[in-house]
This record gives sequence, structure tokens and C-alpha cells, in this order.
Amino acid sequence: MSESPGVKNQAPTKNANFKQKYFVFDQHRLIMFSNDDDFQEKGILHIKNARLKKTYLKDSKTKLFGFILMAKGQCIQFYSTDEQIIQTWIEKLKDTVILLDIKDEFLMGVLLGRGNFAKVHACTRKKDPEETKYALKTIEKASIKKCKRNI
Repeated sequence: MSESPGVKNQAPTKNANFKQKYFVFDQHRLIMFSNDDDFQEKGILHIKNARLKKTYLKDSKTKLFGFILMAKGQCIQFYSTDEQIIQTWIEKLKDTVILLDIKDEFLMGVLLGRGNFAKVHACTRKKDPEETKYALKTIEKASIKKCKRNI
């Protein structure tokens, strides 16, 4: 089991109160516990191919860094005042989930080609811009939905 630090999980309430929950990432699932010394699982979320989007909340007092996980009709929001904790979680999860904002991971370069539905850009990872060059194909869903052929 690959344990990560506990992260605040937004409670599904109408006000902006937070409940502290503890999660452990194990292969393709998140296991939830009530507190850090609890051994009884309170829930499991299977996150293989879940969607992950970085986010943050800012009020007059503090800024909370976070991410949203969307999987199988469920949406869970994770927040922390420590950006490094959130970044650690994202690094551990990114091989299992689909990152929604590709620009967080890659530097987009010149346009290499364009088709009916997609564009291809040269790009590099932000972590190692000098290492490997990639060709990144992006498809706009709206274009596909408008098309009568609907492949």
C-alpha cells in the first residue's frame, strides 16, 4: 500500500465547512478512513481512469490548494493549505487518472498539423524540457458532436 499524507476532503454540505478525512492510495483505489489511527475502512473509490483537475479556493484568510477527482458518478474534492501535499498526491495519482488540464504537464510548442477534429502540437514535459520531444494530439469534443459522420 502506498500511503500518502492525509488531505482535507470537502464535506458534501451546503456551507464551506471541511471535514478531515484520511486516504490511502493503493493500486487503483483510494481507501478512506475517519482518522489516522482508524483501521476500519469507511469507503473505497476505484479511480482507474478517473478524471483529475487541479483547483484552489481563496477566501479572505487563506488559500487552499486542491484537486477534484471525478469517477463513476462521484466527485470528491481534496484541499490543503500546503501546496506540496497536493502536488505529492497528484504525482502519485497521475499514472492512474486522466489529467484534465494538459497544460499543467506540458509546454505546448508549434502547431504541426490540423485535421477535421484535431490539432497536433510539438510539446515537451515541463519537468524535463530538454529531454524528450512529443507530438501531442488534441481533439475538440464539440467538433465531433457537430459532425454528421459521428465516427
